[in-house]
Parts: sequence; C-alpha cells; structure tokens
Amino acid sequence: MAGPAVAGLLTRQAMLKAMAAEGPEAYVAGAMDREFIRVTPSSNLGDAVQQIAASPGSCALVFEDERLVGMLTAENVSEFLVLREIGQAREKSGEQER
Repeated sequence: MAGPAVAGLLTRQAMLKAMAAEGPEAYVAGAMDREFIRVTPSSNLGDAVQQIAASPGSCALVFEDERLVGMLTAENVSEFLVLREIGQAREKSGEQER
C-alpha cells in the first residue's frame, strides 16, 4: 500500500514469474499487478466470478468506497460452491428420511 491506497496486488503467478526471471532479489513492486479487479461488497457474485475467470490473476479486491475490505479468489468461490452443494444435499437427504 502507498499510504491508505492499494498500490497493487502480488499474485502467486506473478511472484513465481518474477522469481524465475530475477531470482530472490526481485522486488515486489516490479512484480505486482497494478491493474487488478475491483468489486464492492454489493457486487453481483456471478459477475465477479466471470471477471475473475477471465483474469490471469484469478482474484478480485473488495473495496468499500476506497477502503480495502477483502479479497475474492477463484479458490474461495469454488470452496463456497462445494460447501453450498453439500449443504443442499444434506437438506434433501434429511427431507427424504422423514
């Protein structure tokens, strides 16, 4: 962060690429992505997922006004969908037992 503003995002992919090219002496500032996806807490999850899927970084930063409040990754979304599916299957199983 540069003061209160987010200056960029260092993804795993960008970090590995910088380490391969420049070794452990590489600077974070040179490897981080300054063109990251921004969403708000009230953003449509489906739209955010589409943006993340289309981006090589596979994540989005969540801002409320100009304040960073979270991060949404493709992995987070996948975990959420699996857990939701498990919950729904359990509910159906419980209903069938009655």
